[in-house]
Amino acid sequence: MSSSSTDLDLSIASNVITYLSGTPFSSYQADILPGGNANFTFRLFLDNPSPMISGGMKTVVLKHAKGWSKSSPSFTLKIERQAIEAFALQRVRQILDDSENAGSSLVTVPRVLLHDPVAHVIIMEDAGENSEPLKALLRRTSLPSGNLARLCHDLGHFLADIHNRGSKDPELMEKVGSNEEMRSITSWITYDRVVPILRGEKEYSGLLSPSLLGADGLSEQDMARIGQLCSQRAAEIRAAVEVFTMGDFWTGNIICRRDAASGAVEKAFVVDWEVTKPGIPFLDFGQLAAELYTIGCFHPEREEELRDALKAYGKAYAKSRETSVDELFVRGAGSHLGAHLAVITPTVEGWGTREQVREVVKQGTEFILKGIEGDMVWLQDSVVGGLM
Repeated sequence: MSSSSTDLDLSIASNVITYLSGTPFSSYQADILPGGNANFTFRLFLDNPSPMISGGMKTVVLKHAKGWSKSSPSFTLKIERQAIEAFALQRVRQILDDSENAGSSLVTVPRVLLHDPVAHVIIMEDAGENSEPLKALLRRTSLPSGNLARLCHDLGHFLADIHNRGSKDPELMEKVGSNEEMRSITSWITYDRVVPILRGEKEYSGLLSPSLLGADGLSEQDMARIGQLCSQRAAEIRAAVEVFTMGDFWTGNIICRRDAASGAVEKAFVVDWEVTKPGIPFLDFGQLAAELYTIGCFHPEREEELRDALKAYGKAYAKSRETSVDELFVRGAGSHLGAHLAVITPTVEGWGTREQVREVVKQGTEFILKGIEGDMVWLQDSVVGGLM
């Protein structure tokens, strides 16, 4: 690049422009993109778009990593995470391009155009100037009839495909196997916090009011079973070695480009692969299911559309997965959906009133317990029932 990466703070847009000067990615504008906790991400407006460089698109995306989190500078992160992400993106794109559904699927990952390991930069394909995360899209509007179900079908097939084929790639598994820091982060984000949040301990005091514990709610026996599950899952996350997982498969990491005339999603890019690692496949499945379900809880006008989409998602995953989706998988997916509702919903602002949030957390505890109990009749009638 035109300037030494050590001389420039690439969290600043003007420095990004300088960094790119004189390269095939020279740009006249760099807009920082909203969202994301860990990295600094910009949309670049290229001086000279070309089919060879950007596929003819006028814009590309630049992602810059530092040794700490963008949203919390005191929270350190290993800088090696970006090299793992770049490698994973390239291998997953190859898996998808070689797939029999390559031409017809709505779902892909961005093509990596450049990885600069010195400056800690990835430049990648852009979904487009008017693209937006699936979460924001579904909270704002409905999609044309059948489009969300088709998208979720393709997401289910996509997830099964990377679980199937990524796990057979020794180089990929070795690379993501070095992503040890993300095992701890995955465990902490969900399972290390379930019991403290439900009990209202320390910084979570008063988060759920009135408490869900008591005569009309969770018993101490329930809490003991939930605590045991959380300990078990945390241990499994740290020990998993067999299955390649995305690690952060949710609606905020699915960037959608829509057809200008119909409003239908015509392409969806799955982004942010720095949490990828050998993991537990039903955590990937359950995380996206939980996020879609949550949207329906707070936007009841889209509940039916989302229920149909979740069924399509589950059916496509189960059909495409080479390893049988058995009872343990369904129970695990249901419990993980519940744990996500219990932890993420009350700690992310903007969903709804305290009463609404509390009700969703309560539903989450029911999913957790039904998964623990193995109530397959209940689970089959739930939003993970498409797996069965």
